[in-house]
Amino acid sequence: MALYKEQEVRQLVDNIAAFLEEKIENDHAVISGLGALYFLLNYHKGNNDRTEQFAEILNHGISSYEISENKLETYAEGFLSYGTLIKLLARNQLYGFDNYDEIITLINDIAIEHGMIHIRDNNFDFLHGTTGIIHYLLLHTEGSDQIEAFITHFIDSLEGNAIPCLAGLCWRDEYIARRENRQVVNMGLAHGMFSILSVLTTIAGSHLKVNKEKVNKLLKGALTFILGVINKNPDSASRFPNFYYLDNPVDDPSRLGWCYGDLTNGYKLLQVGKQLKDEELIGASLTVINHTIARKTPAQTSVEDACLCHGAAGIMHLYNKLYMATGAVQYHNAALFWLDSVIDAYKPKHPYAGFVNTGNDSLKNMGLLNGIAGIGLALDSYLTGDSSWDHILMLNQL
Repeated sequence: MALYKEQEVRQLVDNIAAFLEEKIENDHAVISGLGALYFLLNYHKGNNDRTEQFAEILNHGISSYEISENKLETYAEGFLSYGTLIKLLARNQLYGFDNYDEIITLINDIAIEHGMIHIRDNNFDFLHGTTGIIHYLLLHTEGSDQIEAFITHFIDSLEGNAIPCLAGLCWRDEYIARRENRQVVNMGLAHGMFSILSVLTTIAGSHLKVNKEKVNKLLKGALTFILGVINKNPDSASRFPNFYYLDNPVDDPSRLGWCYGDLTNGYKLLQVGKQLKDEELIGASLTVINHTIARKTPAQTSVEDACLCHGAAGIMHLYNKLYMATGAVQYHNAALFWLDSVIDAYKPKHPYAGFVNTGNDSLKNMGLLNGIAGIGLALDSYLTGDSSWDHILMLNQL
């Protein structure tokens, strides 16, 4: 049976590939230029000539990249972005490096060195701090004494910086806390509580030789806090706020998207519930997710474009993953609604393969998080059912 609007979707993916093949730039960031490179390597899988062509761009980037003295390495940009791409390309059998072990060992050492500084600064951000480095190290990496020691230090730092709240534990967003001079908890995946929850769950279920009792205590505390934040008012626009202010919690409706909001948060709770085999948590996650389905207008969702981060493609991708995992027709219908939104966003005269982001940064508009590479990967997942690439965004599999 043909997929809904299959030919239109294939044409959009082909358009994105043709544009990126001509315009591809490497900015050393997995969320933008390197993400576009992954899209092309995935698009041309099985074509050795094209694979080698784009792999050469990747190899050149690794050999030419230099660490800045004034900027810490993060998951979103730099050597960790290269490491993430190399690991995923190998795991998904898209491209293999002859010196894989040597490269990954080097990048792991860099990740730990810079991660120690992020820990010192109490920076637990996913894209730009310690949590992203932990996610990177957990991706297809055998536990070594050095990695286990670093993860232990991360766990100890989480324990030392945990704030008791709502009978659970949370961690403040240092960047916003300094900017606003307030105690604030980031309730998103891109920068906040749900990325911490994700890595704690992965560590708890791993074979790593770390203090699992302490990990499980932190995990339980994080879950208790998160479930305590849920707004149970049936008339509330969303169940989670973007930010939870410890000094004055307010009903602050969140958007729909990958970065923030009920859809991603519900998805992550479902993921954790399944790993922990916690039926109550699974039920709570589905309640959060189901509340998002009726939200479709820009006023209800804050959606302004088709991008993966906070646009129609990311929402479509999440609902499609939920449908594939559960078979629930309501998620299928929601995915198709947002697929239509992506298709409607296509305008032949728009400068980036028919799409345009709300910003003017050309690399972001071509990239994974805010640009056409991310749209292309989400559409390709709809066509093929393969979403192995989205480990980049901590979505993993249900």
